[in-house]
This record gives sequence, structure tokens and C-alpha cells, in this order.
Amino acid sequence: LASWRAAPRQPGEAFQAELPTSLKRGRVDREMPLAAEVMKRERLQDVTVSIQYAAALDPDHRAKWLCRALEAVAAGSARASDVYDVLNHPRFERGVSATVARRMMDEARKRADLFPERLRDAVLSDQTLGLAKIAGTAAVNSARAGPAQTAGGTGPGASASAAMAEEMLRRCADFVRHNESRLAQVRELDARSFQVELRRENAQQVWGLTWSRAAFATRRRVLEGIVLGTPAGRWNEEQIARGERPLKPGDELIAVGGRRDWEAMA
Repeated sequence: LASWRAAPRQPGEAFQAELPTSLKRGRVDREMPLAAEVMKRERLQDVTVSIQYAAALDPDHRAKWLCRALEAVAAGSARASDVYDVLNHPRFERGVSATVARRMMDEARKRADLFPERLRDAVLSDQTLGLAKIAGTAAVNSARAGPAQTAGGTGPGASASAAMAEEMLRRCADFVRHNESRLAQVRELDARSFQVELRRENAQQVWGLTWSRAAFATRRRVLEGIVLGTPAGRWNEEQIARGERPLKPGDELIAVGGRRDWEAMA
């Protein structure tokens, strides 16, 4: 069983079962033996969703962790209930300033649709989560400071805190955008990946795969053609008979035995 990545298909392109030019000249490229393959797809590294991990972070860095955790929930690699358990834990709110708490609650409420209904109501409430209560003090302090700031202007300390908060939000947004791009790339590669299972009678029998010489020189196994009457040829015939996709010139072997390095695919 081997993992392949399909070659980009051109509009109106049909599968060509014709032998490659190298075989027409009576010359067959040396084939490397294939081992059994179990597909191993690329995936993003999951964020650690646990109170032990999150509480160990600096209070100001927990906002960034929350952004990553919510993205993991959206991607299906983390559970919303686990993220909620961390948000609701007293250790997570310990040492968090009112400004940071408000920023985290704003982020959680923007993604409230990720949570089950019961937990969603708790996230949107101002009284359920300890972070929400801390964030409420930021709103109160802001309201109290309003008239004084209008009369006497903002002090340097307030300006520095506002700038720090803006920078934190900017980094959080950049992190989310970066991961959205990577998720899109993984999904695109995932859609083009497929598995092939070949069997042969003995180790002396060739698989029937020939590789592009130019790609082979750059340590890539890009399919040039299929030899009829071989394991690969018979597999292709069965796929075509079932109306399913066969191996095509340009397809690239990307994994063998769950490994992607060049030597493992030899």
C-alpha cells in the first residue's frame, strides 16, 4: 500500500495507457522495490489543551494560547468542552489583568458558535466565567476613567498599556491568519492524496512503475508510465473497470511504510 499525490489535471485531459518513450526504445528504468504502505497524512501540530499547560503560561500569553486553542477546535483537532474547562478553571484566571481578561472574553465570544449550546450561553454570560467577571472590572474602570481622561488627557502609563494591548491583538490575528493558510494547504494536499495497494508473486517480479528521469535526479519519484501485465498495470486495469481513478503519468509517490524520506521509499 503506497500513498500518492495526483498530478494537476489539465482541462479535458484523458488517461493515456500508452507505454512511455523509454519503454518503446526497449529500455526500462531500474525500479526500486516497494514496501507495504500505510498512509500518513500531513497535519498541523495540535495545540495542548490542558489546564496544566495553559496555567503555566505567563498571564499575558494566555490570550495567544486561547486563539490557538479556538483555531484547533475549528479545525477539529481539539474539543470545545476541553477549552471551556480551561477557561473556567480558577488557575487559568489567576494573575490575569482585567484588560487581558476582557480581550480573551471578546475572542471567546466571537467564536461562541464553536461551543455546544449550554457552554455557549456560559461563554456569552457576564457572570458565569471568572474571566468574564474580571473583564467586567476593566469596563467599569474604563467608564470611571473616561471623564478624567477627557479633562486631563491620558497619561503615559495608559498609552503604553493600550499600545501593548493593540500589539497583542495584532499578533493574535496574525497567528490565526497564518494557521488558516496552512490549514487550506493541508486540505488541498489531502484532497489530492490517494492510496495504492500492489501485490506481487515474489521479490523478483517488477512492480511495473517507471519514473521520470528528471524528477528522479532531484530525489522525487514522479510516475512516467505503467508497464502492462505487471502488478501496477493490473491495478490500473481494475481501477478503470470500476470507473475509479488509475495511476497516471505525473503522479508522485509521497510515502511508503508511513515514511516520506527518500531512502525509506527505495
